[in-house]
Amino acid sequence: MVRRRRLIRRLAASLLLPLTLGMAVGAAARADEPAAPVVSGPAAQDAPAVPVEPPKEPAKEAPQPPKNLVPIPKDEAVTVLGKKVTGPAGEDMGRVVDLLLDREGAIKSIVIDFGGFLGVGSRKIAIDWQLVHFRPDNKDAPIELGLGKAEVQAAPEYKDSAQPPMMVGPPPPPQPPPDAPPAPAPVPDVPG
Repeated sequence: MVRRRRLIRRLAASLLLPLTLGMAVGAAARADEPAAPVVSGPAAQDAPAVPVEPPKEPAKEAPQPPKNLVPIPKDEAVTVLGKKVTGPAGEDMGRVVDLLLDREGAIKSIVIDFGGFLGVGSRKIAIDWQLVHFRPDNKDAPIELGLGKAEVQAAPEYKDSAQPPMMVGPPPPPQPPPDAPPAPAPVPDVPG
């Protein structure tokens, strides 16, 4: 009878030790804290079930903010990334996922995640910044595009690659018909 109990204890210890070790390592990985020490060998049978916490490090002082901080007035700035985008008829066009800047740091275009359902089948489309309209009086309002869904749908997908990316720009100015007479030359102002 005593042998049987010892055998059951050893078997339980050999089965529970890897399980306990796995849970301790998993908890440490989730909490980004060191794992509690694991007791092994004969002492494992009599070890308490409560893990021992490692010693805490002294609290560090928070760094001081820079002295050149400048507040951004809420009525002068708008968050763009992740914002909903609509077309001229109010149709859903997607969300802003990126901004493309020129060499001077000015915004050249926005990239929207267009089409698809729950992110499946969607394409990234670059849209010229000139076609983007904000409603400064309502920060929760979506960004409006000066393009319809069909125009955006026909645009090539934006891919950040070695080739120059393509974006949907404003329509070209209307051209006069080929048989129309040329426009008169401007007359210079003569002081008189």
